[in-house]
Amino acid sequence: MKKIIVLVTMITVMAVSVFAQGVTGFASPQNSATQGRIRSFADDFIRPDAYQNVKVDDWFGFTSFASTTRAAVGWGTKLGEGSGPFLGLFYNGSVWYNVVNSTTTERDSVTYYTPQTLDGTQLPYNQIAVLLGLGDMGFRLSLRSTNNSINQSDFTDGATKYKSYEAGLGNITPQIAWSLTNNIIDGVGVRPWVTLDFGFNNDFSKSQRDGDNDVTINRSYNNIRPELQIGLGGIILAEKNKWRTSFDLEYLLGMDLYNNEYNDVNGKVVKISGRYVPDDPSTVVNERVLDEYFSMNHRIKPVISAQWNGDNLRLRAKFDLNVTLASTDTTPKFDDNGTLKTQGNVTNVFAIGFNPDLALAAQWQVTEKFFINMGGRLNLSAMTITTTNSEAFVGGTATANTKSTATAFTFGGGLSNALSLGVTLNATDNMFLEAACGITTGNVLTTFGALTTFSNLLVGLKF
Repeated sequence: MKKIIVLVTMITVMAVSVFAQGVTGFASPQNSATQGRIRSFADDFIRPDAYQNVKVDDWFGFTSFASTTRAAVGWGTKLGEGSGPFLGLFYNGSVWYNVVNSTTTERDSVTYYTPQTLDGTQLPYNQIAVLLGLGDMGFRLSLRSTNNSINQSDFTDGATKYKSYEAGLGNITPQIAWSLTNNIIDGVGVRPWVTLDFGFNNDFSKSQRDGDNDVTINRSYNNIRPELQIGLGGIILAEKNKWRTSFDLEYLLGMDLYNNEYNDVNGKVVKISGRYVPDDPSTVVNERVLDEYFSMNHRIKPVISAQWNGDNLRLRAKFDLNVTLASTDTTPKFDDNGTLKTQGNVTNVFAIGFNPDLALAAQWQVTEKFFINMGGRLNLSAMTITTTNSEAFVGGTATANTKSTATAFTFGGGLSNALSLGVTLNATDNMFLEAACGITTGNVLTTFGALTTFSNLLVGLKF
């Protein structure tokens, strides 16, 4: 039992928690209960910077019961003796749940099928990740998907014959992550890391009727979102009497690249570096969109962290000073006999935001085997400055005296706070359980049932 107590302590004494290195969409109950400040083996085994925290003789595994519609499982093992390579495998998803159902009927050599509209509120979710730890660095390759798709050909809906019908909604996002596992400078810190995502976001529908030469674009709103994140990995500013204060710096660069299709006035399919949504006569609002569109955003995040480790109590604090910069260029277009011309207000919107975020956490070791995890969070949208440059165009020509610049200052855009509670139980040397519990809507703590009301459960094994 002492061995696993030491391992839990090793997890909780880490100075800086880099949440960006965790797999998107999953956190252990201990992690969630402490607002990301105190992780568990279930988080660390798939993190490039922290897999070495999971000290195993043979293998480690867990399963999570956080959702009734998803399964989350993880497994890791050493591939050699001593500090040999480490392999981690992770899955979190709904398998085939919410995948679009397709029903066709064959009658008298004719295929009957009713084209379906994909529902954005009901998408499948599947995520896999593979981590390889080699010496003092870790590499992770992951893939996350919420994509639904339809591809039918040579059918009728009972009234119209179709050559083809295609539609897609959701995203497919591969990611590669890398990190060092040890500090570059002893006693000071610096443990750099990088993640790179490519989000392929589908939102389209197109069809071709029997007898038509051209495909009809019903909607084309696809984009690719590359996203780069880098982090310093923490610098120790001060350390005295069990207290440690650290500084970190993270940077994110993301952009949205649109490349879609539309039908020109002659019905031909034409490419556009933007978005296309046709008129929808079933709605009151004219939602037609045909434009060239591009957006880019940056996030610069200085981080101050503090920790204190007592005999039975561990405290954590983290203050993120999120500064965001976002730019969007929109050029509305119309088709003039097969030629695209600018029509409407061409705009460039640049926004600067300041969003401080404070997370607090504590872990109390009640007995040798039983821990109570607590966390609180305060997130404030403190300020946003938006500058909009605009100019009107008609028929591809700028309208005189229509250039304008508008600046808007928004203070106190919103505030949110959260309170969380959980427990960790080291049942045996080889088995541990984690749970989030006791908090309901409005941060109401169930006074007598707080530690017996579970909203999440994770079971882990270590051999």
